[in-house]
Amino acid sequence: MSNNNPPAVPIDKTAAAVERLLESRPPATDTFTYLTIIEKSLCPEILPTLLEILQDAAICQDIGWDLVDKLLIMPGSADCLQTIARLGNPREVIIKVLESLERLGDGSLETIHDNEDSDDGNNNEEASAEIRSIDEKTNQDKTNAHFSVLLGMLGILHKRLDVRSPSRFLHSSLATVCKVYSSNPSPRATAAIIDLVYALQPGATRPPLPNRQSSTVMAQAFPTAKGGVTAPDPEADTPAVNKQANDRVEEELKSRLLRTFVSCVIEAYVNGNDMAWAARLNEYYVPEKIVPGRRTWMQAFKEDPELVARDGQIGQLVSLAADLGLTELKVDQVKDLCESPLQIFPLRSEPDPQDPEAIKLSSGGMICLAAYWTFASEVFDATYKTPDLYIFPEHYKLLGRFLATDADACISANPGTLEALMVIGLYLESNKKVTAAKATTKPNFMEYLHLVTLIPMMLIG
Repeated sequence: MSNNNPPAVPIDKTAAAVERLLESRPPATDTFTYLTIIEKSLCPEILPTLLEILQDAAICQDIGWDLVDKLLIMPGSADCLQTIARLGNPREVIIKVLESLERLGDGSLETIHDNEDSDDGNNNEEASAEIRSIDEKTNQDKTNAHFSVLLGMLGILHKRLDVRSPSRFLHSSLATVCKVYSSNPSPRATAAIIDLVYALQPGATRPPLPNRQSSTVMAQAFPTAKGGVTAPDPEADTPAVNKQANDRVEEELKSRLLRTFVSCVIEAYVNGNDMAWAARLNEYYVPEKIVPGRRTWMQAFKEDPELVARDGQIGQLVSLAADLGLTELKVDQVKDLCESPLQIFPLRSEPDPQDPEAIKLSSGGMICLAAYWTFASEVFDATYKTPDLYIFPEHYKLLGRFLATDADACISANPGTLEALMVIGLYLESNKKVTAAKATTKPNFMEYLHLVTLIPMMLIG
């Protein structure tokens, strides 16, 4: 099995490397030369010395940004990375963090030395498969840890930025984070997302910690690093001519960007983690169809620690959305979902200070939120505002919009979003909300049934 950590450096070599780092500090050498010395000496044993060196804000601002990707894959480097986030040049470090996130997303960031011990003479396929499985899990754990650290850095860096248009930087960060997260909406990555939003929006109420039954360890981005003072932005912009008006616009842009981000995250989480909402709601509505002796979905989500944690984490995301102002599906939002172009990845568009309302929410994310409010209100007796919809015309239109082009591809790519639509449909049918009084066209029951049957019955058990 491959060795996941760099080999230990002999004590005499470590001492020599430490001495070289201390003696070569600028101005003894230029920045480029010093970076080269650090890179050649970099190993876990010299990290305490490097941490001490990085406490010098001037040095940290000169070299910190260029060490991010190198330190990220080094065990025990969290303290150094947090220091770079606190004292380095925030603009340059943000760029490097986003580059590292993109590499993490496309798999080009080094995580494990796959070639080590590859030819060990062991031809046992079963043993080899087990080793590959262990390595894959190790890689996944490292990816989640790297993601958590990078988001922890962003939470510090964005608060240090002193620019006229912080929303431009925030937009770039949120768009990149969302793309990477969507491919791996794991529990630890989700916890890092929640922490990031909490750091960026101090007024938000921190969601409760995961249920103690959870087997998932929600490790912090910087478990041992101590918080400390942050350096001012060395490239701070001069204040805008009308600073108060500019600040108001920027605050609105920030709030809208965070709401959009959370709506995208919720959709990604639901699509990547089977919530079994439709199956559980179906068990709730028609308990007589439950097979005696067979474990129900309701029981599974009460007894299985992983599923309990999954329920708890989506609850945290919904709570965070509420803190940002997403508490109900409003009339104009329903109209947009039924008639306006679907917002597949709304963070793709740059924010316009002249038109903050152009920042749209994720269509699928809002469907998932509405489904959660509906499911929780029915099954858990929660007090969410359920969506004011009818099967005709709204639900019929929504199904048609999401399934109109390539139903199989849509269901395959967005199973959670389609299940959310089924949850809303089950609720409307159970509550006899079939045809709205305002409906202007005759209901097309046959077409509606056709759309419903396109969604695999596995979604509702």
